[in-house]
Amino acid sequence: MIQQGVDVMLVDPVDSNGITAALQACQRAGIPAIAFNSPVEETDLVMSTVASDNYMAGQICADALAAAIGNKGKVAMYNYSIVKVARDRSDGFIATMEEKYPDIEIVNQQEGLPSVDGAMPAMESILQSNSDITGMFALNDPAAIGCIAAIESAGKLDQISVVGVDGSDDGISMIKEGKMLASAAQDPITIGKTAVETAYKVLDGEEVEKDIVIPVYIIDKSNAE
Repeated sequence: MIQQGVDVMLVDPVDSNGITAALQACQRAGIPAIAFNSPVEETDLVMSTVASDNYMAGQICADALAAAIGNKGKVAMYNYSIVKVARDRSDGFIATMEEKYPDIEIVNQQEGLPSVDGAMPAMESILQSNSDITGMFALNDPAAIGCIAAIESAGKLDQISVVGVDGSDDGISMIKEGKMLASAAQDPITIGKTAVETAYKVLDGEEVEKDIVIPVYIIDKSNAE
C-alpha cells in the first residue's frame, strides 16, 4: 500500500507491538496512520487511535459477574495479552474486582488465542485445577463461547457464569439461550465511521484527537432481545 502511494493508512493491529515496523515504514514514507479498533504500543507512530473503552469493558463485566455470583466466590480469566485491548479489558476486570468485591478471588488466569478453539482447552485445564469456580471472564465473545463449550461438556453450565466482550450476534444468542451471562458490547459501526471521519480530517490538515474512545455497554438477558 505504501508503494501504491496511499495518502493515509488505517490499521487494526492483531499484534500491538508487531505493527511497529510497518508504522515506521509509513512514517518514513510520509503517510499518516490511524489505529482503529485496537490500539498500538507506539502511539507516537499514529495520528489518532479510535477504539472502544476496553478498560470500561472489563469493569462492567466484573460488575455483572459479581452480581450474578452474589459478590463472593472464586473466578477465573482467559486473556490474550499480546494485544493491548485485551490487556485493558483484563486490567479493568481485575481492578474492579480488587476495589469493589474483596470477597471474590481470581484463582486462575490463562493465556491463549482469542478464539473458540483456543479457549476450550484452556477452560478444560481451569476446570481441572479449580473445580469450585463460579465465574469466568473471557476477553471476547468467541473465547467466552469456547469456555462455555468446555463448561457444558463438564456438566457445570448451571454452576459457572461466563462474561465476554463484543456484543456479537453469537454472544447475544448465547445470552438468550441462558448459557452466557453477559457481554460488554462494542459499537463497531461507530468505530469504523469515526476512524474514516478522522482520516478525512487528517487529509484536510485539521487537528485530530489523539485518543477517541467509544463507550461500551452491557448486554444481558434484560436487553438481549
